[in-house]
Formats: sequence, structure tokens, C-alpha cells
Amino acid sequence: MTCPNRLSFCCNLFNLIDIANGLLVLGLRCVYNGTLVEAESEGRFAVSALICAVPVLRLLKLLRRFETFHLILKAFRMAMEALPVLLYILIIIVLVFASLLFTIEPRDNIASLPQ
Repeated sequence: MTCPNRLSFCCNLFNLIDIANGLLVLGLRCVYNGTLVEAESEGRFAVSALICAVPVLRLLKLLRRFETFHLILKAFRMAMEALPVLLYILIIIVLVFASLLFTIEPRDNIASLPQ
């Protein structure tokens, strides 16, 4: 398969996971030829962390095949469109009730703003 737009190819999350997985495996093979036990015994924490990250990245590569995951992503994108309006309404409600509390409450209960 090919992608006519290189920028959209590079910005796609699934392609970034594939590239990171390939570079990680290639880098580990070039740098270190031992096992996880040998890396831990030698004190190479970075190598052992990278070896443990390979299976996680390989499982993340499978996300491309799950249609329900794409559906969830689409639902989150649609929910993000309404989020600014909800946050604006929340800020208005908080400010209104804070102003009412400050106006109604006696001044000796509120010594200063930080308290």
C-alpha cells in the first residue's frame, strides 16, 4: 500500500508505532546480543527496559486491526468537539457560586483570599 500524502503518513499514530517498533528492535539487535537476564545481571537497566518494551509495541501494532478501537477513537474525537462548551459552562457555574458565597458569607469568616 502507498500513501500519496507523506505528511499524513508520518502523522498517523499507527505508522508511528510501526516505525518505533522497527527502530527499537533493530537498535537492540545492533547494540546488544544478550538476553534479559544477562542485561539485568550486568546492570544495564536501559537495555532491559527496551527489551521489555518490545512486546508492548508489538501488541500496540495489533490495534490497527480492531475496528472497535477505531470506533472508540471516533467517539472520543466527536466528544472533544463538545468539550470546550462544557468547560466554559463549568467555569461560569463555578464563578457564579463562588461570587454568591463570597457575597452572602460574613466577612469575619473569610479573613483573606488564600485562607
